Amino acid sequence: MYALIAVAMAKTAVEIDPTDASGHNLIAQDAYAQKDYQTALNEFMKACQYDSSNYSYFYNLGKTQYVLKKYNEDAYDGFISIIFHINDKINMP
Repeated sequence: MYALIAVAMAKTAVEIDPTDASGHNLIAQDAYAQKDYQTALNEFMKACQYDSSNYSYFYNLGKTQYVLKKYNEDAYDGFISIIFHINDKINMP
């Protein structure tokens, strides 16, 4: 029940602010749990677009691409994004 309320609140948040990355991520996680992988993919992509500093969004995006058998450049690009993100964190002064 709480999960349904959280997803409804995330959908409202995204309607109010379409750039709310955490809202897109929560919607995507729910879609993934429901095996609606295409919706999950679209929402994870938005989460990554609006918050490129959160590596877990990229991980979830890659996991969804794997399920959808998108092994080509999409998965590669996601992997490279994570590597550069981690590298940036390591090299921070």
